[in-house]
Amino acid sequence: MDMHQQRDEKLEHSQASEECVEAENRRMKEICEAAEARVNRLQLTRQGLEGELQSLQDFRRELGESEARTAFLKLMVTALAHYELQETQLMEQLQAKTASLSDSNIVQTLCKDNILHNKTQNKEWLAEQVTALQATAHRLETGKAELKRILIRLGKERSSPKRTGEKETFALQSELEAVEKQIQDLEADMAARMLCNVSAVSYLYPRRNSLPEELHRQELDLETELMRDSQQQVEKVVEGCEKAHRQRVYCLEEQFDQIYKRQKQLYDYFRKQASPWRCAEGRNYSTSTQYVIALSLHNC
Repeated sequence: MDMHQQRDEKLEHSQASEECVEAENRRMKEICEAAEARVNRLQLTRQGLEGELQSLQDFRRELGESEARTAFLKLMVTALAHYELQETQLMEQLQAKTASLSDSNIVQTLCKDNILHNKTQNKEWLAEQVTALQATAHRLETGKAELKRILIRLGKERSSPKRTGEKETFALQSELEAVEKQIQDLEADMAARMLCNVSAVSYLYPRRNSLPEELHRQELDLETELMRDSQQQVEKVVEGCEKAHRQRVYCLEEQFDQIYKRQKQLYDYFRKQASPWRCAEGRNYSTSTQYVIALSLHNC
């Protein structure tokens, strides 16, 4: 009877354990499903953010193009306003002449011919201005492409000092390791000498009891002087190595500073030359471009 009861208790305990395990499995499954749902939501959010970022980049590009078109349209509006002002002045002159010379058809005809001729000249002038603006825009595009090529070439050449600096840094590290090895060798040599001196002192100590006190003192002074000389020699070598290392680091830092300042000057000059308003004015553009190219080749 007791065995049967124990078996039932074990069975109930096993069933309870299985139910706990199943409940735990269901809870873990729910947690996994919730985590997967959250991952999916995060992926959707990431995709949405990437889409918004792409839209923002497109908008910025369109904004830049719109600003360029706006600047061009402003120039056109200024030219048209000038033309309209001239046309208004001519119309006022025409009306004044028409009022004063209404009695003479011949004079009126001559005035009309003069006005028509002036209008034709104004139209031709406006066409020339439009052609000049188009040529300026083409020159701007050409100069922009040329400056881009120069900047790309300078960017490639900028990596050359970096590689040179890395080589110098690697050589400097090798030299520093060699100096450290030399210092370790000197320290080991000094330790060996000190050990030999201590051994000699311990070997000669029993004999010193039978020697005069003055001789003992002379031997101690001699050994102390030898140890001091060895230590000073090691310190001089270490100081010389450290001084050479600092001097080399200082030279490299000055070289890098000069390269950085030179590249910054070139960058500032290119940025000034690439200004759209200065380029639009068309003042000394080709000469400035040739000067920039010559300056970059000279600095390289």
